[in-house]
Amino acid sequence: FHGVAILRNLRVRPHRDGGDRKDGYTMMICAGNFTGGYLVLPQLGIKLDFKPGDIIMFKAALLEHFLSDFEGDRTSFVFFNHQ
Repeated sequence: FHGVAILRNLRVRPHRDGGDRKDGYTMMICAGNFTGGYLVLPQLGIKLDFKPGDIIMFKAALLEHFLSDFEGDRTSFVFFNHQ
């Protein structure tokens, strides 16, 4: 991975990570004490229960994604590969 972004209590709208490699994967890990915060991949019709300690990898440059609303303290570690 080229880098890591540490995101604390960040709420994002649906997006694709345009600076990431289209043939590369993004890895996400989350931590904290929260409820909600599902990872939603609308194109695939998937809503993943993304709990503390879970690791998720997907092509963030190609797949639109966002987090559902959450309550509490949530930190995400996002490992990425830029073009």
